[in-house]
Amino acid sequence: MWREYPTTPEECWQQSSQGKYYHAALAWARKDGRIGKFPLLRYVPVNSFWDLGATDSTAVWLHQRIGPMDRWVGFREASGEGLLPFILWMESLGCVWGTHFLPHDASNQKQGVEQNTSTLTQFQEIRPSWSFQVVPVVRTVQHGIDLVRADFDTYEFDAEGCKEGLAHIEAYSREWNNRLQWWTDQPRHDEHSHAADALRQKAQAYEDFSDPSTGKPRRPRRRASGLTA
Repeated sequence: MWREYPTTPEECWQQSSQGKYYHAALAWARKDGRIGKFPLLRYVPVNSFWDLGATDSTAVWLHQRIGPMDRWVGFREASGEGLLPFILWMESLGCVWGTHFLPHDASNQKQGVEQNTSTLTQFQEIRPSWSFQVVPVVRTVQHGIDLVRADFDTYEFDAEGCKEGLAHIEAYSREWNNRLQWWTDQPRHDEHSHAADALRQKAQAYEDFSDPSTGKPRRPRRRASGLTA
């Protein structure tokens, strides 16, 4: 409507927020000052959260726990690259590494040159000193999205380091039903999905933090079983 029947010049370029999963959460984060200059702290362990693409893009977010806050300090996405370029980029930052969280299918066996292997095995062979954790499957993608929304109040993003990732999760939306002319309950799988899926791994599985009110480890999150990730 804005583009086809604008009432002002600005409306030609305005986009609707309808159907976008994280629009409200990001708007609140901006209002709250949680998107800005939040640089990586080299003395704090950095965790990574991945979405692994076989025929499409691989995406990774870099994360630090700063007090009660989840600080997102970097993002990278690329298509048609192996794991090594991502690892070399990460190592160029000079970080102290925490845990690297991989999606549930990272442990799936696939055919290799001489024997079957998995993405997890490849990671472990390339960087045997790194700590990896495979995130279990959740009941539905929507369940994972709801976990991110519930988690979002603790998120702060370095605007420069996460620029591309922020643009993706801002645009991440439901699928559009042309027949009904309305949004469905299913996420749209497009160029924005990979960043959103990688971000979702944190809310689904990361439970190594201490409760800021007690200093004691949090209780493990009850995980749902299901068929989608």
